[in-house]
Amino acid sequence: MGEALSFIYWMRITTKVIDYVTLGLILYVYSGLSDVVLGKQVHGFVNRREFYSYDYVINALIDMYGQCGNLRSSRNYFFEMGQLRKDKLHGMLL
Repeated sequence: MGEALSFIYWMRITTKVIDYVTLGLILYVYSGLSDVVLGKQVHGFVNRREFYSYDYVINALIDMYGQCGNLRSSRNYFFEMGQLRKDKLHGMLL
């Protein structure tokens, strides 16, 4: 995980463009670390950049909150999305 965090930091320093795929990967790294504080910061970035329309990012948010033990936020975010889809359900089951 240390290498992943170093890469995220390097990417943030060297580029100003972070796309939805990168944000999803960052959220998956933070979920592996069970670091909900950093995950919430990325969630705020997702909202500011309006990346919440991408299913990949939504799955990563649901997974991150669930893996960090914040099941209420994971569940709430899951139900806010409206459409019950297999890929979103997968995030809730993990």
